[in-house]
Amino acid sequence: MDKIRIDKWLWAARFYKTRSLATDEIGKGRVEVNGQTAKASREVKVGDTVKRLKALPSEKRSASKGAWHVNLR
Repeated sequence: MDKIRIDKWLWAARFYKTRSLATDEIGKGRVEVNGQTAKASREVKVGDTVKRLKALPSEKRSASKGAWHVNLR
C-alpha cells in the first residue's frame, strides 16, 4: 500500500481514539500535510510531513507537547 487517507492514518497510528475524532479535527483545519491544510480524504504517502496545529484538551500531554510533527518514512 503506497497511499492511505489521512483520517485513517491518524486513527491507525493512534493519534486519535476514533476515526471520527480524526475526521473532526481535520475538518476544523487542525491538521496539515506538507504545509497545506488537509481534508479527511487527503492521501498521504512515504515522505509526506504531517503536522497538528492544536492539541485536544482531553489528551494527557504536557503543554510543551501541544503540537506534533511527523515525517513519514
